Amino acid sequence: MDRKHSEDRARQRRAKGTRPSPFVVTVDIVLMTILRGELRIFLVQRGNRPHLGEWALPGGPVMSSEPLEEAALRIVDEEAGIPPAPGHLEQLGAYGDPARDPDMRVVTVAYWAVAPLLSPAYFDRGLAEKSTAIYAEFVPVPEIESGRLRLAFDHARIVADALDQVRSRLETTTLARRFCPPEFTISQLREVYEAVWGMRLDAANFQRKVLQSDGFVAPLEKWRRSTGRRGRPARLWVAEDAGYGRLERPFRGAWREGGG
Repeated sequence: MDRKHSEDRARQRRAKGTRPSPFVVTVDIVLMTILRGELRIFLVQRGNRPHLGEWALPGGPVMSSEPLEEAALRIVDEEAGIPPAPGHLEQLGAYGDPARDPDMRVVTVAYWAVAPLLSPAYFDRGLAEKSTAIYAEFVPVPEIESGRLRLAFDHARIVADALDQVRSRLETTTLARRFCPPEFTISQLREVYEAVWGMRLDAANFQRKVLQSDGFVAPLEKWRRSTGRRGRPARLWVAEDAGYGRLERPFRGAWREGGG
């Protein structure tokens, strides 16, 4: 290929908008918790343009010397007020459609995170001190999935991808423990599955599966009586280990097929 032909090809590529262009890198976080038996996602009403006043995931630009995960943890702290780290943080993927932001070319690296069962006082405290949002709330997932609450940018797609990944992980891994407090009952653990999968599970069948899966939970010589309930107190359990691994006996397909 001669030099003139190469230069012509280069001009053609530039004319088609294929030449490299500067862009901004951000992080967006799908932060989940369970409240009153519902899976909820932390959303903010944006205090900045574009999409001023619209609902969105918490997010922001990555600083020049900041690793991506540190940026994600900083955003969780600034917007949700949950320092220094949630119960679990995992990278979901990159989203870089040229039209996803109307003002500039923005590529975001999305994460999903788990905040263990938060105390009721957390939800009455208002906006985090460093938040730039107008308002923030843990919103029930059905409000988002039904389309009744519309999200800015491509955040509905990011939420859908995160939920699909988390629901699948509950089938085969010990992720459910990350939604629980350090000491929990089997009923609390079951509530995680029911909230994330959006379905009721048979209590006896669920407990049998949990106890048959080596390395999932370990018993304590402690019991707790549920508030306002009669009967025997429920035994408390802890994670068998501090890690995050595969279940010995997966719950494979339960939420997809509608049965426990």
